[in-house]
Amino acid sequence: MGSGMSKGEHMPTVEPDAPESTARQHEHVRMALAGALTFALAGSPCRVLASPCVGPSVILANDAVCTLLDASEHGGVQPDLAVICEHEPRLPVLVVEVQTPDTLLRDTTRRLALYEALKVREYWIVDVMGQLVHGFALNHEEKYKLFQSAAPGETMESKILPHVSLPAWEGWLTKPNC
Repeated sequence: MGSGMSKGEHMPTVEPDAPESTARQHEHVRMALAGALTFALAGSPCRVLASPCVGPSVILANDAVCTLLDASEHGGVQPDLAVICEHEPRLPVLVVEVQTPDTLLRDTTRRLALYEALKVREYWIVDVMGQLVHGFALNHEEKYKLFQSAAPGETMESKILPHVSLPAWEGWLTKPNC
């Protein structure tokens, strides 16, 4: 047969709700959303970065400075997606985390507090299991306030990026083919 499998053996399959598929679904949603954001920002002074970035990348460090350093050596974090604009090249204006059961606590507490302290103007949490996109924006007191939770069929609109108005979940949650 040439595949290293004997006759009668079948490739193992992963059930849709198995833990292995959670990572694939996270990656699928992250990349689909990166594409949608990139398309929405075409022609604007902003661009989307997806982690892990190859080469110099935006790292949010605990001292509230974006650096071009390795996060593992300096205690920083790399969000799933970050939107960087020419007028604020050192700090993302929008950060997106794609949430899975394993990252639920981290994304809704520690990361939310960190991004708020760093004054990232907008933070989206994409809740894959609940099929909601939660948008937080800094208010006049520089604290995050939930401004929108978009469900399938609704539109997720950025508070700070006028070019970004995305149909929530359109194409984001289709089953990955890998």
